[in-house]
Amino acid sequence: MNVRFACSFWGQEATTPTVFLARVLMEGFEGVEINPPEDKIFADEFQSALASVRLVKPGFLFIAQQVLSPADESVDAYLTRMRSRLEYLASLKPDFINSHTGKDYFSFEDNCRAIAIADDVARQTGIPVFHETHRGRFTFHAASLLPYLDRYPDLKLTA
Repeated sequence: MNVRFACSFWGQEATTPTVFLARVLMEGFEGVEINPPEDKIFADEFQSALASVRLVKPGFLFIAQQVLSPADESVDAYLTRMRSRLEYLASLKPDFINSHTGKDYFSFEDNCRAIAIADDVARQTGIPVFHETHRGRFTFHAASLLPYLDRYPDLKLTA
């Protein structure tokens, strides 16, 4: 097993991408996980700084994180927003996307629709999408996760 340590951008959102990546390198991490804002200036700076890092460390990981901001919305609105977000993240060319998928209060079938969207985006873009085991998501509890694993035996999870 090859374990690699990535630093999360969570809690460091006031930092510029250039400063964040410099700190990450200085601390010896082998990659980053980031839920980037949909801001062209931020994305351009991040992509430029990441390209510079990869000149020095070619295998440096970029894990895009999909976490939608809370909203009072229907399941369909959530799914539309989730697809749009995944497509945006895939356009940044991460090594993979770590997705906070679905909701713990969505029905089994509605969460399956969310998984299907993630699978579709992964298939269309070539960027793998993994689903984080996390409170508030369809993966929130081991026992309630079992029916999803039965339906999707190749489901990719992160913890």
